[in-house]
Amino acid sequence: MPVKKEVAEFFDLIGLDPLYAANEGRLLCIADKNIADLVLDAMHKNKECREAVIIGEVIDEHKGIVYMQNSYGALKIIRTSQGEVLPRIC
Repeated sequence: MPVKKEVAEFFDLIGLDPLYAANEGRLLCIADKNIADLVLDAMHKNKECREAVIIGEVIDEHKGIVYMQNSYGALKIIRTSQGEVLPRIC
């Protein structure tokens, strides 16, 4: 999942995982793989969605479990946040 360099560096500095931080203004859209590229093209027409990317796929194995593959190829199970999320700073 893309994370801007400055965001990754900030979260690394404070020792938290950005995956579990409150994140307003983001959308996770699940679409049939046959139309995923069409959905992405439509999103790119909106200036707020120019950075939209396909980040994964739904597979039949291990239903109900979300995995993330890191840049080294290792799989990590993504669990529901168990504690407080990082509060918003307004």
